[in-house]
Amino acid sequence: MTSGKYDSNVVVEIKDATPGAAIYYTTDGWTPTVASSKYRGPITITSTTTLQAIALEPKSVRSRIATAVYTLDGVPGASAMQKDSTGPAAISSATGSAKFLLAQGTAVPLMFGSNVSSRTAGVGDRISLTLAEDLKAGDVVLAKKGTTSLVTVTEVDRPRMGGQPGEIYFEADSLQIGDAVIKLRGTAAKEGQGREGKAAGLIIAVPVVPAGLLVHGKNAEIKQGAVFTAFVAADNMLLPAN
Repeated sequence: MTSGKYDSNVVVEIKDATPGAAIYYTTDGWTPTVASSKYRGPITITSTTTLQAIALEPKSVRSRIATAVYTLDGVPGASAMQKDSTGPAAISSATGSAKFLLAQGTAVPLMFGSNVSSRTAGVGDRISLTLAEDLKAGDVVLAKKGTTSLVTVTEVDRPRMGGQPGEIYFEADSLQIGDAVIKLRGTAAKEGQGREGKAAGLIIAVPVVPAGLLVHGKNAEIKQGAVFTAFVAADNMLLPAN
């Protein structure tokens, strides 16, 4: 893996040799899929970031992952959390006890409590995660750090002949807050490294300074402590946490 150190923001281009290939990328440590951000032009890296990308050819042939690590001296790493809403807003119910709105789209950071491997995982496995930090409406805590959540494994691929790496795909299921089951949405994937070769013509590059990745075949491994950000699927009215 080739890493680069820079003193300021970095503009990154991603190219693939196959005409018509679509490129998808992530910056949060999870393997890119077709549900990830689609590459539409140069990306500006403003903090220490691991950029991963795949190319999907017109005949649905998917490349290996290309990875580049950009270290910006004196700039902290980007948070893995992503938000597609401004967060939960506090309101009062018309009933006796005050309730607060946990809004649809609120980011829910979840942490893996144990290692998960494509060697042993199976489709349909339900994996228990925990809330990585308190979930709040304003200053009111609705769910405490450590609250239990579930994700479901949706696809598992073992390493195959030709150096193909193992893969695990999963999707968010729910978060248990007291007696309430909060439905979540969101997917992520993790891929191992291929045995040999480059990422099928896919190149991540800073102008003048190219960066690529030679890969080596392994099972996909999600490490204990990895954080995955899910999102609340619908509005919920909740009492404050005890």
